[in-house]
Amino acid sequence: MEIARERAAGLPCRFAVAEIPPLPAGTFDVVLLLETMLAFPDKEGLLRAVAGALSPGGRLAFTLEEGRPLDAAERAAMPDADTVWLTPLDEMLALLERAGFTVRLRRDRSASHRAMAESLTDAFAADADAIAAQIGRRALEELLAAHRLWIDWIGRGRVRKLEFAVEKHPAG
Repeated sequence: MEIARERAAGLPCRFAVAEIPPLPAGTFDVVLLLETMLAFPDKEGLLRAVAGALSPGGRLAFTLEEGRPLDAAERAAMPDADTVWLTPLDEMLALLERAGFTVRLRRDRSASHRAMAESLTDAFAADADAIAAQIGRRALEELLAAHRLWIDWIGRGRVRKLEFAVEKHPAG
């Protein structure tokens, strides 16, 4: 957030970092939900809350792990599967429309996301002993297992990583 403050020097900006729900009080021109949409099973409620916090014409930028919900075998393989709520693209587009948003930008970032997951997995494995000393061997193994699943799923097209910029419909 410090970088954002530096770059916005002299502009009438207010920055807030919050756990959602609840949203911070007030209205906003821009809301960023990066690497978080996956963890919300109730995306419609989240999008309605964000729309309520945005001024007319305000923007929401977010990343989405797109795909059909995990099946029983995938949930069993994924550590912390209760934080993995994939959404099909057509469903997300319908949710956005119902919440009062117009999609202004949608890009597939699957290749770069997979490359990042591969890089992180390699780095975690290379520093395994030091990381395990900090978080425990089991937590490290779960972290590596989750990243390996993402690498596989993205590589097979099971999951896509998308970025969105949407605009709240003007009032009236």
